[in-house]
Amino acid sequence: MSLIVKICFVFLSILLTSNLLNAQGLSVRKFAVAPFDNITGNASDEWIGTGFVETLETEIHNAQKLVATDTVTGSPNANVFTNSDENDNQPTNAFFTSARQLGIDLLLTGSYQRVGDQLRITARLHDVKAGTTVHAFRIDGSYGELFDLQDQLISDIKTVVGVPDSVIINNDNLAPVNNVERSTTTGGLVLGEPTSRASSEPGNIGGGFSINGRPTVRVVRTDTPPNIDGLLDDITWRDAALITNFTQTNPVEGAQPTEDTEVRIAYDDEHIYFSFYARYSDPSQMRANRVDRDQIRRDDWIAVMFDTFRDQQRAYRFSVNPYGVQGDAILTSGRRRFGAPGSGGDDSWDALFETGGTIVSDGWTAEMAIPFKSLRYPSVGEGQHNWGFQISRAMQTKDESVVWSPMTRNIAGLMTQMGLINGMDGLSVSRNLEILPTATAIQLGQLTDTGFKEGDASPDLGLNIKYGVTSNLTADFTANPDFSQIESDRPQIEVNQRFPLFFPELRPFFLEGQEIFETPGRINLVHTRTIVDPEFGAKLTGKTGKTTLGLLFTNDEAPGRLDDPTEPAFGQNGQVFIGRARYDLHTESYLGAIVTDREFFNSYSRTAGIDGRIRMGQTHSAQFVAVASDNRTLDGATKSGPMYDIGFRRDARHLNYRLQYNVIDPDFDTQTGFIRRVDTRRLDTDVEYNWWPEHWLISWGPGFSYLRNVDHAGVLQDEDFRADVSLRFARNIFVRADGRQEMERYRGVNFHKKRFRINNSINSSRRFSVFYGFNWGDQVRFVENPFLGRFFDYNLGLTVRPTSRLNTRLDINTSRFRNTTTDLLEFNVKILRKLTTYQFTDRFLVRNILEYNTDSGAVGINVLLTYRVNAGTVFYIGYDDRLKEVTNFNDERFLVTELQRQRRAFFTKFQYLFRY
Repeated sequence: MSLIVKICFVFLSILLTSNLLNAQGLSVRKFAVAPFDNITGNASDEWIGTGFVETLETEIHNAQKLVATDTVTGSPNANVFTNSDENDNQPTNAFFTSARQLGIDLLLTGSYQRVGDQLRITARLHDVKAGTTVHAFRIDGSYGELFDLQDQLISDIKTVVGVPDSVIINNDNLAPVNNVERSTTTGGLVLGEPTSRASSEPGNIGGGFSINGRPTVRVVRTDTPPNIDGLLDDITWRDAALITNFTQTNPVEGAQPTEDTEVRIAYDDEHIYFSFYARYSDPSQMRANRVDRDQIRRDDWIAVMFDTFRDQQRAYRFSVNPYGVQGDAILTSGRRRFGAPGSGGDDSWDALFETGGTIVSDGWTAEMAIPFKSLRYPSVGEGQHNWGFQISRAMQTKDESVVWSPMTRNIAGLMTQMGLINGMDGLSVSRNLEILPTATAIQLGQLTDTGFKEGDASPDLGLNIKYGVTSNLTADFTANPDFSQIESDRPQIEVNQRFPLFFPELRPFFLEGQEIFETPGRINLVHTRTIVDPEFGAKLTGKTGKTTLGLLFTNDEAPGRLDDPTEPAFGQNGQVFIGRARYDLHTESYLGAIVTDREFFNSYSRTAGIDGRIRMGQTHSAQFVAVASDNRTLDGATKSGPMYDIGFRRDARHLNYRLQYNVIDPDFDTQTGFIRRVDTRRLDTDVEYNWWPEHWLISWGPGFSYLRNVDHAGVLQDEDFRADVSLRFARNIFVRADGRQEMERYRGVNFHKKRFRINNSINSSRRFSVFYGFNWGDQVRFVENPFLGRFFDYNLGLTVRPTSRLNTRLDINTSRFRNTTTDLLEFNVKILRKLTTYQFTDRFLVRNILEYNTDSGAVGINVLLTYRVNAGTVFYIGYDDRLKEVTNFNDERFLVTELQRQRRAFFTKFQYLFRY
């Protein structure tokens, strides 16, 4: 174990050292890329040249583009250069003179020519100081091999230039391509002032593609911030950057949208501002509800996304619906995309920003103001910020989603296909300080041996502090955090479960930044539900250079609450430390290390390991994790063991597959994570193929999977063959069916099973949506003397929205098991849950939850009143009642079933956010 720990800390040291070296400003050569000339002059091929420049920019670290134009307009002092021969790519002496004035050492010029299906790319690398050509490139191939030809050119250039020794430097004095016109005949270059108004020009690029030809928008500064009320009557929007070009991602990838969308963008030192105009040819198809924050997924919405570090690892998403209801989330790389781009992510992150929305005759309008303090981003000194950027709009009734930067399923990932937003400078450098005091009170009553006893009211105070150490590194501290009945676990069927059930984290302090501590594989190494009752906690999260850091420390009072007060550990606290680092390699790729340690009295549970993800091309990726654990119990017993996990996958439009191998030692354990099972050597494979008719049937296809699990003694424990078919229809209708043949070994007996499942979801109406699933077949009864029986499960989720303010969801989960030998029903469990919310105003919400479990006879009633000023300032009043069905004799000596109260609580919580 000590060797593993040493390796991890050495790895962490290497990551930090590399960032220090990167920050020292070591000598570099400035490299510039001139726009590639389109020799044939076909306007539909313009995106190819833009793509070459954009890809070089990404591949060779922030390349600078010179701006091409045919005339000099709006800049009397502009320097104009004209190539002596378009096909030769040889600059004139005047060109070299001006390049030297910019401090450029190496300059790349090029051209491309498409004739039918054939494509020729030529380029020259010039030594600016010497005025000579260093190297000439020529690559021929077919148009269908465009990306391969481009990769070959990049590889050849990087070899000649000597990347990474030559670093391409960004010069923010040059205007981006979007702000000037481009001639397809002269190939001239101009350096001058950017125009005052920007617009995006994504070009004719069909379904979109990764990095190449990304649209760019340059935003302009405003001196008159808008009033965020959803009305687009502010003077701010007259000169703001305008975006109107969008492309479908669904139902027809790459098609023109059926509705118009206008987005305007402006900024000042403190905020970036957006206005949205979402038009409808038939406004009755609009879907909008007045719901609580982060509950707008089933509505129509517009979202903006920022990859502020342009590392394609992590992005912020801010969204708004027609009524101005907010949504926000953290998006991470390496996840398959379902639904409209930006609809997923971790929405437990709550940022402070303003929105306003209103419904108009031909659609809806909205405004958004995002404080830069709500974002983490790298410092650029006096330069301009250049972020990855995307806009997404969802129209639920049509099952249509559109984006600004075109996307295709033939390229995995969202952030790899983002556009760019730039032009922002002089952003506020004040360090964000948030102070969030909380006041709570609870009055609790419980059933005792002598009857139900009401307790006294218990007031309490807590404090949360968040401090921006830098613009991209944040420290959090919490003292006496309150985790009361504001949120509660959703009930799960616990009967006949062989392995422990997983309950997700619900507490805000642990939720924010949790994606930093995630690792690939089947083991969740950081499951903060194991920290039961923290007295205080501290956390440092963020990014320095290319390294993402996460440190967490808490003092947990729960372990010392032992039944026997004479135990030496009685009243002692446990300490938990978690350290995490991830070093970015390239697009959606990283190497990482993690250390966890839980100490209690003379016991401990420690893990240390390394992990990584490597993106290979546009669709393939591989990931791995290797971890060792070391544990000692209170009585001195020790055990230790390793865990390994490696996987390879392809995510594309048609063919998808995955191969994963996982090994967990019998003695592997962690008290800071979550493990369902140890002593496994498991192989998982699956493959699926999708056809895309993109009509009333959007897509469909079959899938196949195979699982094999052997223990460390070489005994086969599990084997599973599965075949399935999925169909996705227009108007948000989805059907999936599968059948499987399984072998499961339990208590030394091999059980062979056949199982079947059908799932269906329908979300075609604003007022009504439904999900249901059936699962039936053979199942093992997990008892001391196990046997094979028949089971039937079904799940129903029904959502009804009679008005835009009222929302009711009914969930029914059932599980029934029959002994086929005796034909006796072993159990028949039903869990019913009804959640109703009524949004009186934009700030005031009432929520009611009713639950009933037929197995335990438990009944739950929960009422919560919420008044939310913003993401931080909230006031709650709640009531929670827990009852249970019991059988007693009544006064007439008859057995009757009645409800007996087990626990009841009244609670209030008030928190107020101070932000500086």
